[in-house]
Amino acid sequence: MKIRTKVISLIEQYNINKILLEDIQLQGQTNNVTTYKALAEVLGVLEELARELNIPHELVHSQTWKSTLDIKGRDRATQKRNAQAYVAATFGKKVSQDESDSICIGAAYIKNNKSAF
Repeated sequence: MKIRTKVISLIEQYNINKILLEDIQLQGQTNNVTTYKALAEVLGVLEELARELNIPHELVHSQTWKSTLDIKGRDRATQKRNAQAYVAATFGKKVSQDESDSICIGAAYIKNNKSAF
């Protein structure tokens, strides 16, 4: 299933009214260019879809949500593990690294926008 079709299905299934997208950045040397390009394409599709469906959306930089939730670590791997630990401690859920990043992005958004809830 193409990503666009899957996201539309999820939006309809869960009545999504706001989309938060983690911003991308080119990390390290140029050996990550292929990954960066793939992520840029996905991000573009998701932003275009949000605009097309008139769903408000925001880009969230990884350092922003990590700072808000006090997720620390010397390297990316440690930060990923700490995000998983945050989700386990806060929500009682054992999740993958990608899932914990997503949950943390939402948790940081809620923490920074309490008046909207």
